[in-house]
Amino acid sequence: MATIVTVTPNPAIDRTYRVQHLDLGNSHRVETMHAQAGGKGINVARILTSFGFPVIAAAIVGGTNGDWIEHELSNSGVAGQFVTSGGDSRQTITAVTNGGDAWIEFDESGSEVDAGTWRDFLNLVSSLMEPADVVVLSGSLPPGVPLDGYRELVEIAHNAQVRVVLDTSGLPLREALVARPDVIKPNRFELAAISEMSCDSVESVLAACRHLRVLGAQAIVATLGAEGIVVFGDESVWRVRHPQRSGNPVGAGDATTAGIAAGYFEGLELMDAVRRGATWALASMASPFAGHIEVSEVAACATVIEVERLDSHEDHGQ
Repeated sequence: MATIVTVTPNPAIDRTYRVQHLDLGNSHRVETMHAQAGGKGINVARILTSFGFPVIAAAIVGGTNGDWIEHELSNSGVAGQFVTSGGDSRQTITAVTNGGDAWIEFDESGSEVDAGTWRDFLNLVSSLMEPADVVVLSGSLPPGVPLDGYRELVEIAHNAQVRVVLDTSGLPLREALVARPDVIKPNRFELAAISEMSCDSVESVLAACRHLRVLGAQAIVATLGAEGIVVFGDESVWRVRHPQRSGNPVGAGDATTAGIAAGYFEGLELMDAVRRGATWALASMASPFAGHIEVSEVAACATVIEVERLDSHEDHGQ
């Protein structure tokens, strides 16, 4: 049976604290705490599983934290395949106000992964490509993994004729572009960093997307927060808009990625897949935790997504 494979080299235990307010320099009383297995690819797998898609979550785990991640995913019904490393898996801490209007996140770097463990992980991912239709590569690389680690993973997928949705940043993203990932999903800040452009306007975002196309990306889905999404495809450019919504923005990007992967799995074209991703991202803000979408929110969110075709590459100077 065809599957979607999510690849998370650096998963974490995600701990979310709900507080009344955030005020630097003061102590905060935690009203509730929630812990779950996380990391961008894990969040994507959790969302896809909740919608009934066949998913396998591949990850590197280690230590007591790694054991906890495996057990939590199993208890949540998310199918996982794991390679064990010598160090302990990392943790992330997020504090968010009850209204979702303010939040702060602390991400550990993770334990070092040696060359043998990374080779075992590449072999695991390769073994999962035969039933795969789409692979999602998400998140940071742990210390010790080569900066071109995502390039290796993209090549493994493409050699098996599997489409790739890549959501990472910095040098790992730049190194991966040479392998021509099918879709990359940077946010505004990640796009600005890799393109060395300001990305403070739609025109500068489009210029940055053109640059990444030259570097190898086949399509760019640039998420701009409240300003929506710019989609730079093979031939056309679109802008996706939606109303501003209060709520929890943590994990909205992973919901976008999940929607794109689900759309591709069902045979949708890029723009229709991104429309689903935008809908799921908006719906995810009603949940207090990343990786969760209230299904009852989806239909209403779908009605407020607006798509505008900007024009062709040629009209933007490509």
